[in-house]
Amino acid sequence: MVNEITPVGDEVTVRLITGSDQETMEKQVENLGQVQDSFAGTCTPFTWEIDASPHFHARSISTDHGWKISLDRGLDLFQWFEFSPFNAAAVMQEARMVKGCEVNYVNTSA
Repeated sequence: MVNEITPVGDEVTVRLITGSDQETMEKQVENLGQVQDSFAGTCTPFTWEIDASPHFHARSISTDHGWKISLDRGLDLFQWFEFSPFNAAAVMQEARMVKGCEVNYVNTSA
């Protein structure tokens, strides 16, 4: 979605910092590598890192414009849907139902 709304000539860098556990780390690294590869050469380059801290539990998005967006569910916002090539929700985020959640916007530059 960010890639679609970024004005031509602009660039928005997306950097994900996430946690992981030993059981899922190998698959997570593989999947994040695929996401990074798929955005290479676009106006929204994607990078990531795994925070191995045992207390890492951040559920927020920070911008370089002084905003922090806290998500009480993290990025697990969407309700389950039946994946099918004929289901609009499979290819359009706008067609997915979301779970109830709170989103807080905090201006950190003030």
